[in-house]
Amino acid sequence: MDQASVRYPLARLARLDDDGDGDGDGENHINGIENFWSQAKRVLRKYNGIPKTTFPLFLKECEFRFNYGTPKQQLKTLKEWAGI
Repeated sequence: MDQASVRYPLARLARLDDDGDGDGDGENHINGIENFWSQAKRVLRKYNGIPKTTFPLFLKECEFRFNYGTPKQQLKTLKEWAGI
């Protein structure tokens, strides 16, 4: 395994240094993926089990919450999307 990537059982998730210069700016980092999954597990634990059929929807909600910042920013985005 090369040091520029991390391999997980299912797939290569992220390269640690996309451009190979080693400066760490502007690249994707595995920490972001680990942070997302940590937050998602914390949210999903509250439901004490999720049916396989609706799991993708729960995961999309976690993705939205992770990508759109604070609840105030999330509400603003949802209102814009809804035209309110």
